Amino acid sequence: MTPAAAAPQPASSPAKGSVLWVQGLASGALLTFATPTALVLATLLAPAIACALGEKGAAGGATRAVALCCAAASLSPLWHLWMQGDGMDAALDAVSNPLTLVIAWGAGACAWALCQVVPVILRTAWNASEAARARSLQDELTRTRDEWDLPTGGQ
Repeated sequence: MTPAAAAPQPASSPAKGSVLWVQGLASGALLTFATPTALVLATLLAPAIACALGEKGAAGGATRAVALCCAAASLSPLWHLWMQGDGMDAALDAVSNPLTLVIAWGAGACAWALCQVVPVILRTAWNASEAARARSLQDELTRTRDEWDLPTGGQ
């Protein structure tokens, strides 16, 4: 075994480049062979795409939630598109229907809002609970000091 063969692979390994290449190939095939489906999906998943582009962290929790809700709202329009023969006229009808856009984008907006609001509500509730517990302990300590005639901490 040569020393070069035993050396660790660099961070930008060829496997990462091939995954990107395969993703590009799949996107090209989708656009070529299923253009109406790609149009409907891109339109209805636009909030998830925007969230993915705007999210700073690598965790992607909000992006996953938005994508899941938008995808769930996209099932019915896609099913109707496929049942109508997967034509471009049916796809344009689907994406030009305001109710379809409101449902899909609204579901994504609700998921994003919940991802932003729920942690704040939980943190506020936790802090209020801890403050009430601290007040209760302080009151108990004061009552005990008064009962036993103990000196306060400053004396």
